[in-house]
Amino acid sequence: MTRASTARQTERKGLPKKTGGQQGSMAEQGQGNPLEVGAVLRQRFEILSHIGKGAHTDVYQARDLIAHQAGIPDSDVALKVLKMEPDTDPDIVHLIHREARRLRNLIHPNIVRVFDMDIDRHEAGDRHYMVMELLQGHTLAKALSAAPSHRLDPSLVEQFVQSIAAALACSHTSNILSMPTSNQPTSSSARMAKLS
Repeated sequence: MTRASTARQTERKGLPKKTGGQQGSMAEQGQGNPLEVGAVLRQRFEILSHIGKGAHTDVYQARDLIAHQAGIPDSDVALKVLKMEPDTDPDIVHLIHREARRLRNLIHPNIVRVFDMDIDRHEAGDRHYMVMELLQGHTLAKALSAAPSHRLDPSLVEQFVQSIAAALACSHTSNILSMPTSNQPTSSSARMAKLS
């Protein structure tokens, strides 16, 4: 994603093998039982809104209540929550935890920060989630659809390409050869691309 205005280490043995469908509260019908606005994970992250989804995850804007109570500005984060289906492959769960541990140390202005990976234990089933930097802005697809003739200004394209190239160079230097998520740049007034 592009930049707009702006895990905990869990060993494999500590992860459950496979969980069935969740019975928790839902904000909408669909696979993986999306979380309801106002739900709180680990007595820390309050769900504010559903902001995206992928093949195996739902993404939410959440408030870090500890940071908020401490008066820290910009206490909102993005939570990427794994959809747990009856047929969820446990290898996917382990892969996400492993990648989160690697990505925590990947720090670059053009790469979304990964802060942690945790599990919300619940009698209805565990929720595995990644705590990430929250981006404000819009996707490159939206920028293209809004641009005259669906074409971006060449200077803006050059800025995006340079930002993405710098992010990829950093990840490759850290032996991370591919990003585990959508790799979709988000456009911004700052003219800087950011991968997530």
